[in-house]
Amino acid sequence: MALADRNIQVEGHRGLTDSLDPDLVNKWEKMCVDWEEDNFPKTKKNPYHIDNVGASICYQFGRFLLGPIRQ
Repeated sequence: MALADRNIQVEGHRGLTDSLDPDLVNKWEKMCVDWEEDNFPKTKKNPYHIDNVGASICYQFGRFLLGPIRQ
């Protein structure tokens, strides 16, 4: 059961990653590695933290990578 669930997650991640701009994926992966390698107390922005739980994950991901909306 666990192996089947893992395979579903891996394929889902692969499908999502393949549908995104490669530059965006590379930027995100670098942010994750930089944060994971940062010593405590962390000085890098946590790429896994979502400020507004009510907003969609995709919206928050875009805001995280692109910055705040300027009007």
